[in-house]
Amino acid sequence: MAETFEVEEKMGTFDEVNEECPIKQVDLAVPKTDDPNLPLLTFRMWVLGVAACVVLSFVNQFFWYRTQPLIITSISTQIVVVPLGHLMAKSLPNRVLFQGTRALHEKKKRPRGGTTRPQFSLLVLICAFAYYVLPGCLLYMLTSLSWVCWTAPKSILGQQLGSGMKGLGISSLGIDWSTISSYLGSPLASPWFATANVAVGFFFVMYVMTPITYWKNAYNAKTFPIFSNKLFMTNGSKYDILSILDSNFHLDHGSYSKNGPVNLSTFLAMTYGLGFATLAATMVHVLLFNGG
Repeated sequence: MAETFEVEEKMGTFDEVNEECPIKQVDLAVPKTDDPNLPLLTFRMWVLGVAACVVLSFVNQFFWYRTQPLIITSISTQIVVVPLGHLMAKSLPNRVLFQGTRALHEKKKRPRGGTTRPQFSLLVLICAFAYYVLPGCLLYMLTSLSWVCWTAPKSILGQQLGSGMKGLGISSLGIDWSTISSYLGSPLASPWFATANVAVGFFFVMYVMTPITYWKNAYNAKTFPIFSNKLFMTNGSKYDILSILDSNFHLDHGSYSKNGPVNLSTFLAMTYGLGFATLAATMVHVLLFNGG
């Protein structure tokens, strides 16, 4: 009886390990050999995790101020950290302090004529970097191609309508991925209704509200560019922020009164105001759908 019970127990464990997940995508991505008893709070986890969080926060905040914000996801960071974790496992001394150290226990041999998952991720990272260098650094014009600006290079109206960098971007084409996914994250990962919702909102703000406000000259909108992320003085020149700050980088009210108020471009003023409106819209949404 004891031997029979032991065999049944081993078979049960084997069946649990090899049990298929009903969701096919999860079954293909998640290994069936996962051991929940492996330690998680390890030395490598704290070092690589904290360092990755600090670097990712700085990089995303730094790139957010670009005209086309560039967002690096946590998934990409986790993939980059994998080879660093394996390197630490090989180089760290095998002492009690480091015994049992993050995870990353899965070992795979490269199939003949193929690549392992870490190798494939590294190839994707290299290709993505090479792809971005072309429109982002070497050939900046590929970020936004506008035939309207080419046909009317000296027309202010043509630049306002066709420029994808300083105008409404009508008929312009961009192959820079940061241009495509600036305010959406990734259209490949977002559900269609979320993408459609963002597209409708973008069309309404960019091609309805902004042109009407600008060409109606609301709040002297024509004094400033129609699309810009910079700050301007009342006469349309760039605002010198340092001139209204004291030695402690606090607002100097006397200098601010002399220079006058800060002015925004039409598009930036519109989106800045709508950003506050989304906070109220979020609370109203929660009350309407979950308040009852």
